[in-house]
Amino acid sequence: MLANMHLGHNSLMAQLVTAIWPLGPRAGSVRLRNCYAPGMARGWESRSIESQQDDAGRKTGGGPALTPEERARHQQKAGLQLALAETQAQLSAACRPPHREMLKLRLDAIQAQLEDL
Repeated sequence: MLANMHLGHNSLMAQLVTAIWPLGPRAGSVRLRNCYAPGMARGWESRSIESQQDDAGRKTGGGPALTPEERARHQQKAGLQLALAETQAQLSAACRPPHREMLKLRLDAIQAQLEDL
């Protein structure tokens, strides 16, 4: 009985493999090779990506070096701007007057902190 189950399992497995790969497990690689343009080198995509990464690296490295204090101030300003945007969104969605009042006070405090920077 175990031998029959084993054979049944193999035939089921063969059916599953045939259903997944009707042309065999290596058919996909043949189709992939045929999708390249004739006369085009196979590595052209990687060279294009490499040049895009080089361009991106040159764009980000062009600014002046910031001192730790300047970097901290920029980070604090970015955090306050995010808090300001979040508070404005909450204020536009708030319905209860006490909640709206609290959000207006928070908005004023954030704007004051931004002006101090």
